[in-house]
Amino acid sequence: MEVRRAEWSRRLHDDVPWRRENCSAPYRAMRLRSLFLAIAILAPRLSIAQSSSADGVQALIRGDYATAQRILQPLAETTSQPDPVAQFFLATMYESGLGVRMDLIRACGLYLKAARVDGPFASQSLALADTITPDNPVLRKLCADAGAENWNEPEPASFTLAPDYWVRVDRLGLTVGYQGAQKTATRTLGGPGWVNLPIRYSYADVTRPTETRRHFVELFMWVPSRELGQPTWRLAWFIYEVVGVEAFEVALGPSVIIESDQQPSPNVAIDNIARIRVNANGEAEQVIGGDNPRTSVIPSGGIR
Repeated sequence: MEVRRAEWSRRLHDDVPWRRENCSAPYRAMRLRSLFLAIAILAPRLSIAQSSSADGVQALIRGDYATAQRILQPLAETTSQPDPVAQFFLATMYESGLGVRMDLIRACGLYLKAARVDGPFASQSLALADTITPDNPVLRKLCADAGAENWNEPEPASFTLAPDYWVRVDRLGLTVGYQGAQKTATRTLGGPGWVNLPIRYSYADVTRPTETRRHFVELFMWVPSRELGQPTWRLAWFIYEVVGVEAFEVALGPSVIIESDQQPSPNVAIDNIARIRVNANGEAEQVIGGDNPRTSVIPSGGIR
């Protein structure tokens, strides 16, 4: 059964309404004050934590967010024995948007993970997770999923589009270099328990609405569904268009290509079921094959 784009976007897209509401200036200011107060009060207890975690927290306190993320992220998310101290302070970064794209679900999941271990910040972590999802069953479910699974991101990839024109995709989002200028479109490109396929670059030489070459970055990932009565896995397709130094997301969320109750394969033959082509009218369109074939013209609003 095909999932409606609007419903899928509401559950998975970065800019769902609750995020916009909670990202208001007064809300962020209040949260930042609370988080920095927590850091100031709790930092002395880091003597019992890994020294490298302490280094990451010190970088966070002095405002060196890039260093803080570089130290804390692998300790919190990419080790077989994650450090709850690193999880707690990395969660504060994702909750406040310090040096990373603000992501309350990722922050909430990290708080829950830190709370499960008898660490120095267990009770504070649980309390902060509760403040993110107050009396909201949908948010509590998303937070619980993020707390139960590893947060998986696609492998970084770089593509040359033309001379002095390139795009890099990594944990920061999409960074475009164009004629000496450079700009990063921050995006959250992974999720809890997601199985990411290799990132793909494609182009379309169109004649409508104008004659030009359009550049696309495509991300495919198996997304687990934990809803009763639904298939276990959905293969989603996210498309970003690169125009000049900008990277625009095509539409408001992913297309659902496949739904399956089988263990996902990272080696699925994507070219046979999802691709971008130029149609008979000279427009770029996305094509989905399989049991439910369909096409859709890719809007050209980003071209200028």
